[in-house]
Amino acid sequence: MKKVWVYGCSFSLLFQDNEDVPAMTLSDSWPHIVASKTGYFLKEKAECAAGWGTISSIIERDIIDNVISKDDIMIISPSFFGRSTSPYFEETLHLYAQYGIDPDEAAALNVNGFCTTIKLLREAGYKAYGWCWSKDGIMYRRAFKWLESIDNLLIKAPNGSLYFEDWIFEDPNRMYVPGKKLGDAKWTGDQHFGKQGHKEMAEHLIKTITWE
Repeated sequence: MKKVWVYGCSFSLLFQDNEDVPAMTLSDSWPHIVASKTGYFLKEKAECAAGWGTISSIIERDIIDNVISKDDIMIISPSFFGRSTSPYFEETLHLYAQYGIDPDEAAALNVNGFCTTIKLLREAGYKAYGWCWSKDGIMYRRAFKWLESIDNLLIKAPNGSLYFEDWIFEDPNRMYVPGKKLGDAKWTGDQHFGKQGHKEMAEHLIKTITWE
């Protein structure tokens, strides 16, 4: 049976931590909706609070273990580019401060890693689709150029934006807790997908990705 592999952070799974919000079930999450509507078997590999270092290590392990078929679909989100984690450290920003590493440079390296991974997976024959949540942490022009270089390999939001964060704020009802954007990396509410957001995200991916 063909599989859909989902990699990312809490935006790529069912996230809910507020008792005041009506509870959702796994069947409400976009990965499960996508799998059920396409007939693919879901392999959910996303982890809450994971940055690109953690996400890429999971992908690399699955590739070297040869568990992903060239007929499978891979949906990959890099999380926030400004979020730096590794399989060994939950958050590495304190290490950057200790060793004088520029967080903006680290974010640029995350962009580089994400773009390179998507490009190499495609060139190797894998059906890998990348999508970006936000431009959080991207300060350098070269990082934007890297994203532009794989523009044709990335899924855009329904409104045409490269960043799904821009789209979710257009209708607060898509959010887990409705709010609004106040500026870069500032917002009210909880921007994770709510039930409506999961449904619309799933519908968009089903229409955008080439399924068999």
